[in-house]
Amino acid sequence: MANAINELSERTAPRFSPMVEPNSLSPAMQRRILAAAAIVSFLAAAAIWACGWNWPTELAFFCRVGAILAVAWFAYDDVQRIPSWLLLALLGAVVIAVRWPKLFFLLVPALILLAVLRRFLSPR
Repeated sequence: MANAINELSERTAPRFSPMVEPNSLSPAMQRRILAAAAIVSFLAAAAIWACGWNWPTELAFFCRVGAILAVAWFAYDDVQRIPSWLLLALLGAVVIAVRWPKLFFLLVPALILLAVLRRFLSPR
């Protein structure tokens, strides 16, 4: 009897997921969220500055985060078209530039060469 009740409740009860599915937001909505976050960050910086609080670190933080979010908002559509292998290569370049700064000057021509070879050797 208990199994029949459980089966009936499983068939009739709606299934709700407590978590939002990854990438369930449309690209337009993701872009609006970036814009809203940039505006909020700039408003926080403006509030700190306008109130005359002596918080230079927080003011610099909100200005920089707002600027980065605004740039991400402007470049969002273009970033969506970047191939994933190039993003991984750029991430590796940043790691190498931070860890071994002198090696970075050798890495830049290597990345350019990789991009050119990838263009010529990829199937069309």
